[in-house]
Amino acid sequence: MISLAQKITRPWPGRTSWWQDGAVYVADFANNRYMKSGTHIARAEAIDFARASSKHAQSASGAWLPFAPDSPAITDRGISVEPASMRVSARPATPTNWNGIGTAATVQSGAFLGLFSNAARVASTGQTWHRIQATNISLTGGETYGVTVLYAAGTSGRCRIILRHDNAQTESTVTGPVGHLDVASSFAGTISGLTQDIMNGGIHRIRLLFQPTSTSASFCLGMGPDSTTAGTDIVMIAGWVETSSPSSPILDNPSGQALRAADTLTLKLPEGPHDLKLTFEDDSEQIIAGVSGNYALDPAALYRRMIRRIAAM
Repeated sequence: MISLAQKITRPWPGRTSWWQDGAVYVADFANNRYMKSGTHIARAEAIDFARASSKHAQSASGAWLPFAPDSPAITDRGISVEPASMRVSARPATPTNWNGIGTAATVQSGAFLGLFSNAARVASTGQTWHRIQATNISLTGGETYGVTVLYAAGTSGRCRIILRHDNAQTESTVTGPVGHLDVASSFAGTISGLTQDIMNGGIHRIRLLFQPTSTSASFCLGMGPDSTTAGTDIVMIAGWVETSSPSSPILDNPSGQALRAADTLTLKLPEGPHDLKLTFEDDSEQIIAGVSGNYALDPAALYRRMIRRIAAM
């Protein structure tokens, strides 16, 4: 016989088994439960929060949920805590008006992730480098930038992403079958930290870090179907270069340059000192030693951006 207790996923009021022995404070964001000094408390008693802009955060089902300014972005995955970031291209991230190189984009209407209403269908006219691109991006040599591209598979079955130093006529490229791209060249700068996943609606997301070899205002971000067969295509939904590294998981302001303000998460800890254990969505952990009282996390110093749980020991 299976007991009732085995089927319950959350404790009854007053039950303490969900927090670790020795913990004096726990913020379990994914399950919306909080404890301080052995007592269940409301979220407002556990944290303070501020952010000067709105943002989106993803739920476990893949939906992107909106959060107003000064509202913590908490979903069933945890709390999203990110540093401030600025998009460095003045061209809108939605690519329907990007420059065509050997081709031109046709607008494809639709609802993409609930955030984008138009995309660009980009067809080859016979060369792998045919693409659309955002131009006049100012980058500083030696700095690290985050790059994100959202796209959907077309008839080519492939994708090419280009970071080009237009004045120097050098390029760093990522190419390959849809969903399985890899670094192909690094002449304009170093590409690292490449990750790829599939989002709701079959939309592919690629994120990478780019460190240009020199300073210039003539960098370009481009994308095409990587095909020598005329007429084969790919659908580009959005692409951007930003000051944050790693790059943002989604774009909150497609037309403007400011992506978001920093998340300021302040923990209302008991008097200490205490060691904090942060558990992220992927079960990795980070220890912050010797803190007490009202302690504000530094978003730029966090190992990951989605925190499932924080415990003070």
